[in-house]
Amino acid sequence: MLTQIPTEVLTNILDHLVRPYSEAVDDVTPPTHIPGVDDESWWYVPDYRSLSSVCLTSRKLRDIGQRVLYHSFKLDHGRVWSDYWEEDREYTWKGRLIMFLRTLLLRPDLAALVRTCFITAHLVAAVGEKEAKQALRNAARIRGVDLSKFLQPFRASAWCERPMRDGVLVMILACLPNLSGLYLSGALDEEGENTMFFNIFRPSLKAAGVTSLGLQTLGLELVRDDYERHRTRTRRPCVADLLEMASSTLQNFYALNCEFDLDSLAQPLPKLRNVSVAPDDVDYTPLLSSCEGLERFALHGK
Repeated sequence: MLTQIPTEVLTNILDHLVRPYSEAVDDVTPPTHIPGVDDESWWYVPDYRSLSSVCLTSRKLRDIGQRVLYHSFKLDHGRVWSDYWEEDREYTWKGRLIMFLRTLLLRPDLAALVRTCFITAHLVAAVGEKEAKQALRNAARIRGVDLSKFLQPFRASAWCERPMRDGVLVMILACLPNLSGLYLSGALDEEGENTMFFNIFRPSLKAAGVTSLGLQTLGLELVRDDYERHRTRTRRPCVADLLEMASSTLQNFYALNCEFDLDSLAQPLPKLRNVSVAPDDVDYTPLLSSCEGLERFALHGK
């Protein structure tokens, strides 16, 4: 009976399992407001387990399901910091990012399907330096990357305590040729003092063979229960690097509770249309000066 159902219908059915708020599997249109504030779809939990089970039932459903499954890499994004779900306390991040990188390296056809990627600080923090080192060695061998040159910016940065671990995220980005949406969610450590965010350096991406990113949407957030109480003034250079790497395609930029330095931003952003930020602790003059066709700038209060 399944063989008689059109592929388009099956695609829509399976897509609903993981993206109930989306209109279609190819839809990468972002919200026009800041994610995580008033957008319910930003917080939905994809049912990857059910979709994975469906993919094991037949070759036809596998081929259709994989296209939906790899459209977006999103592992319980937005739930792990909440006390409202008891099961979150049992959720483990260990090994997930390494397995994702391994899949991208061994199956470039699946890597080409990924359109959006949601990465949390806890997901990166769960990666050990030993396993990260082995994963990066394998990636460098498969992709023909000079690993020493790739890691040099991490080792030279005062912000980077674990270069191997942080390098895994950058290598993942280098393996996603059709990525159009990137969402990075940082957090505070257990003491609520030090910020766990991301070190993404342009020279490392170039060392991995990536000269530009085709991002249409870049979203950043720092999850804090009490922003005023745990306010940090850590400046991260990766934001300007990401903006410049995606300068020719970026249309939407969102930042929630993040503080960073945009002084090094030099590239024009001709396609940037929507900017939504909160709070107002960043000098956005360099960003606004780089926009030629900005249609919407939303500055949310504290």
